[in-house]
Amino acid sequence: MDYRKHYNSLVERARKREKDPGTYCELHHILMKSEGGTNEESNLVWLSAREHFVAHWLLFREKPESYVRAEAFRMMCDVDPSLDKLRYIPSGRVVAEAREASARLKSELYKKKCWVKKDGTHKNIFREELEIYLELGWERGKNYSHSPETREKLRQSRLNEAPRGPQFYQKMSQIVKERYKNNPESWKKSKETRKKLSGLSKQKWESEEFRARFRETRSKSRVKCPHCVKEGNFNIMQRWHFDNCKHNPQKNEK
Repeated sequence: MDYRKHYNSLVERARKREKDPGTYCELHHILMKSEGGTNEESNLVWLSAREHFVAHWLLFREKPESYVRAEAFRMMCDVDPSLDKLRYIPSGRVVAEAREASARLKSELYKKKCWVKKDGTHKNIFREELEIYLELGWERGKNYSHSPETREKLRQSRLNEAPRGPQFYQKMSQIVKERYKNNPESWKKSKETRKKLSGLSKQKWESEEFRARFRETRSKSRVKCPHCVKEGNFNIMQRWHFDNCKHNPQKNEK
């Protein structure tokens, strides 16, 4: 498939279309800023939420080895319903494609880089540039290294760690089974512990600051159905109610 042809066609259609002030649109850089694009009017176009998502999908498919395009495609898949309920929500298959590509290319990119330091300044550069930096007085080094005291503490903590492995987990599983067999109520918390936890919970809810934060968070995640007056959590409404609403004209047509 000629992804560039489809991308250019999408952009040209959007350019010829007049922007409706009452319609939700997103501003798109025709040439991505990470690839040298500018904020000039000739490099900007208004797209619908779905068109914007498809545009970045086509750019990634055109050049799947580009990390910046894969990362932009992944960011288009990360929709926060509490902040913006009008963004296009892709399917799980597409989200998986974007995240896997971004993670794979990021890993490959990090393998091509190394750290250099000079006078307390650190840079993460490509290995091809290493000789140039060494000639300028830089030297190889990590971004951060622990002090000798910290390294010794870490070494001691690893020596004191509990054993791990199949034999250890099998032994622990047997101990837990024997414990519950002899005392089935051992998993329950004591009365004192339950009373203490109840007191902490009541103390938390008595705080006006906590209740205000809770109300704000809950209000952001709630949305009303565009077809009826029902209100609920965005994720649940999106998955179960919106398209299935009995007042949805598209459903009645079917």
